[in-house]
Amino acid sequence: MATCIHHSQEALISQDEANLFWWKRGLIQAPRQVVQWDHVEDDRPSRGIAEKNRKVSWSELFLDLVLVTNVSLFADAYASATLTMVEVALLYRSLYNCWWVTTLYAGRFHVDDLIQKTTVGILMLLLLFAGLKISNGGSFAVTAHLLCGSVSAFHVVMILSYLRIFLSLPLTRKNMVNNSLLPGLIQAFGHFFCLFIYNETFLLFII
Repeated sequence: MATCIHHSQEALISQDEANLFWWKRGLIQAPRQVVQWDHVEDDRPSRGIAEKNRKVSWSELFLDLVLVTNVSLFADAYASATLTMVEVALLYRSLYNCWWVTTLYAGRFHVDDLIQKTTVGILMLLLLFAGLKISNGGSFAVTAHLLCGSVSAFHVVMILSYLRIFLSLPLTRKNMVNNSLLPGLIQAFGHFFCLFIYNETFLLFII
């Protein structure tokens, strides 16, 4: 029993050293789980990042800025009578869900390497693409189709991010399927399905 514990500790320390190496020097970092400061028993990287040391990355700030820009476009569309209040509320719900998914991810896990920066860049491009028709005064159907396509791709990218966590942090796998992966698939397929709906009334109901 003591031998097993000793080997487990050696494996843990070895993994910690590898994570620390990539964290300091590599373009690819090992994702780490954010934990509360009171729950940290030591400073080994595999135990997670203490909330005390958690800082918002520049990529996360820029993503929030793009989301806020799209919200302001919805407000402009409503002010110019391009979209009704109900239409704005329904479209905003999809946009808010994107923000909520990324916020949950950032609050539970942390990695700020090249892969993550590229992922956030793709998410920003998708949201910028979604706002094109809003800023051009497109109708609800046109705006909804463009937004649904972007949101569907957005959730696919987030699923890939969660799969990376799934492979890197075995302890998180227990609840990730039901809490993150499955809801992400439902959102992705649901918004993709909206691309094939052209009746505005039905689109209002299902979006």
